Amino acid sequence: MPSSRPLAGQTVQFRTGLSDGPTGGCLSANSNADGAAVVIEMCSAPTAANSWVVPNGNNANGPLQIFGDKCLDVTDGVDADGTKLQIWTCASGNTNQLWEPEFGSVGNIVWVGMNKCVDLTDGNTANGNQLQVWDCDTSNPNQIWGVSIVD
Repeated sequence: MPSSRPLAGQTVQFRTGLSDGPTGGCLSANSNADGAAVVIEMCSAPTAANSWVVPNGNNANGPLQIFGDKCLDVTDGVDADGTKLQIWTCASGNTNQLWEPEFGSVGNIVWVGMNKCVDLTDGNTANGNQLQVWDCDTSNPNQIWGVSIVD
């Protein structure tokens, strides 16, 4: 799936490579509360729950922000395959919240320093499937994400 490359400060939707067309599954948050699950949800139009700000742009370490003050977060910072993703209040330097979006020929979202990627659990595109981290593998379709620029 070819991908746009987000520039610093852009708002984007991350879409799984396992869904076709403009209404595919997006990386979304269940709510804006700390600990809310990060799930796959069908999407077409951008909403607050599926629009992420990429402060540092493509191939640059940093948080992925949503709802203004929340960030994509690895639950308890557990460095194990299958650890679920959540959102949490952004905290400068929190290693659970440092990501590197790598978008070029393949789009991966890499947890900085851990060689783990955002992974679509069991390849299941059903609404509400909570996402996880897993060892990065650029050929794994569960870890391939496209980007739609919102602004």
